[in-house]
Amino acid sequence: MQVNMYEAKTKLTSLVKQLETEKEIILARNGKPVAKLVPYKKKSERPFGLLKGKHKVSDDIDVCNDEIAELFGV
Repeated sequence: MQVNMYEAKTKLTSLVKQLETEKEIILARNGKPVAKLVPYKKKSERPFGLLKGKHKVSDDIDVCNDEIAELFGV
């Protein structure tokens, strides 16, 4: 569906309501598309521990690296 800017300004509430059933609404200026209204989709949250067991941390991860320690003034 495409609407001109003037119609969009005067009927914004009804256009937003239409997004419940429409996939998208194109906003046009002088008949040329300039923007797109789409329904809001909430991002799903990633469950904690999703990658547990997928990566191995080396046993010497906490060994001090002299070069890095010097950079931090340790």
